[in-house]
Amino acid sequence: AERDALDQNTASTKLDYYLSDNWTFSSLSSGTWSNYDSLLDFDQTVTLEREAVRKHKQDLLSQEFRFTYEGERLLTYFGLYYAKHSNDIDDRVNLNLGGIEDPALVSQGDIVIRNQAIFGEVNWEFIDNWTWITGLRLDHEKNNTKFQYVDPLGLATVESADENNSFTELLPKVGLSHRLNQNHLIGLTWQKGYRGGGVDLSTSTAHRTYDPEYTSTYELAWRGSWLANRLNTNLNIYHTDWKDQQVEIADELGVATVANAAESRMKGLELSADYLVNSAFTVFTGASYNHTRYLD
Repeated sequence: AERDALDQNTASTKLDYYLSDNWTFSSLSSGTWSNYDSLLDFDQTVTLEREAVRKHKQDLLSQEFRFTYEGERLLTYFGLYYAKHSNDIDDRVNLNLGGIEDPALVSQGDIVIRNQAIFGEVNWEFIDNWTWITGLRLDHEKNNTKFQYVDPLGLATVESADENNSFTELLPKVGLSHRLNQNHLIGLTWQKGYRGGGVDLSTSTAHRTYDPEYTSTYELAWRGSWLANRLNTNLNIYHTDWKDQQVEIADELGVATVANAAESRMKGLELSADYLVNSAFTVFTGASYNHTRYLD
């Protein structure tokens, strides 16, 4: 029988310390611990017993320190971020070929990703009801991927792998918002995003590295308040251009590998509303639509 199980626990805590009427110091800590266990019966018979057994243990720890200043016309924050993601992999393939000792392939990996960032944002009401938004994030990521194989049949491309990658990106954000009246606000923002590169984990490849992928997102937002602030509504319309996208392709030998080989466009909208029925009961509803297509 096949199985596929994930046991995951998450904890987070936030501490706010009010330094003065205008300044606040915040600490945000979180951790996620997960164990993944699966059995893949890839021949789907009761006689051959050809199977793959996978055991993965993942930990993700993060810490953020943030200073916030809130004045009459200025809201700004800046801070530091650090995260560590570790993944221990133990995959075994049993073929039951007769005369071949199982497991026919053992793949043991250790992946450690460290992410560090300095970030900040300024919201400045430069004239009445008009606010300029600007932000910047300097992000640095290091990826270390190690694999070792026990491979009597020569199924793996390499006997071992030890790859080190690092990425540094500067991610800007700009925007403008306008308060139409006391209860309604509209805003337009643009920001750059990215996801770090990595290492192809497929056994059939030489664990090739790939580069980061990038997004450029325009977002139009509206915030509304009704019925003496008991009903609040939110609408976001966004358009994202996605380049150097990490996708799985077939190389010249027909082997699937991850590469920066695509461009996409994503657009959609998100609508939500919450209504305060009374001091103890709030009703919330939301809907979204998303359309994504490959351009190349």
